[in-house]
Amino acid sequence: MEKIILEKLNKLIIAIQKHGLMYLIERTWHECKLFGCMVQVIIFSAFPTITYLLVLDKRGRYLPKKKERINKTDNPLDDWIIISDGGFRKLEITIVMRTRVEIEDYSNATQIIAINAANLKDKTAKDLDPTDYGGERVLWEPKYKVTYMSCDSKFLFPAMAKNKPIIFVELVKSNNGRWVSEFNRVEIEKKIREYCLNHPESYHIQLSYAGYHAAASSGGSGLICTIAISKLTQKVTIHGWDCYMDSPLAKKSYWGVINALIKTPIKAQFKSFECCTAQWLYATRLQKSNNIRIHGYIKDVVNYPKIVRKLEKLYYNNV
Repeated sequence: MEKIILEKLNKLIIAIQKHGLMYLIERTWHECKLFGCMVQVIIFSAFPTITYLLVLDKRGRYLPKKKERINKTDNPLDDWIIISDGGFRKLEITIVMRTRVEIEDYSNATQIIAINAANLKDKTAKDLDPTDYGGERVLWEPKYKVTYMSCDSKFLFPAMAKNKPIIFVELVKSNNGRWVSEFNRVEIEKKIREYCLNHPESYHIQLSYAGYHAAASSGGSGLICTIAISKLTQKVTIHGWDCYMDSPLAKKSYWGVINALIKTPIKAQFKSFECCTAQWLYATRLQKSNNIRIHGYIKDVVNYPKIVRKLEKLYYNNV
């Protein structure tokens, strides 16, 4: 035991020497947040409808209160509203999530949309931290044609710099009868909208959530883009929807699956639970549609009905 403690202490000292005191502070803060996420999971397992009471994100609450929840319908896409389709309508689309873009060949697909396909220059797709806003990003450029899609400028700017076709999904909310952006990035979004207007194969889509507006952003750009495409396309195939998971959920115990709700990168930890619950809920519901096929670790969630029912109680009133 003493040997193990000394080894860990030595590694910590080396890390502090290499990265500075901020590493220790960030690591300590991460452990505190991880503990908070574990408490969230315990509350979710016992009393899912009050999970929103534990707020871990300093920027705001991502889970709706009871009065802010919406009613569940047969079609999960009813939870979302297309405010403007930007002229985008397709018969068939293949979506590739960022985590898989460098792993498989999708050249046989009809039309390929790559979501968030700009990786950090000094990291591989496998160990990419999806919430690291610093650092240069490198665009994934296969030999076949790809359209780049995101809600986030840091993934679209690398494509715009190379004059590639993009799809910008702007999440909007109603404000005094006007539709305004969910995110306060006016100048950045203006540049992207202007690019879409001047590029014949680029589109600007506006999407809104029918319920508590902050909950819409909790699932991240991947979920928002997938919802937008699914509403505007007759047939959708999604590859690599893993939601931070690095192994299948099949044959795992209840608590083994629950643990995957908080197994995310350090910098994503502040809202890992909210992000994963939103993605798990809609992935589970979307894959029941005849025109949507999902390939990825997230598709196994449907095999755990007890967890699915709890997920629904986070966002819906009539369940």
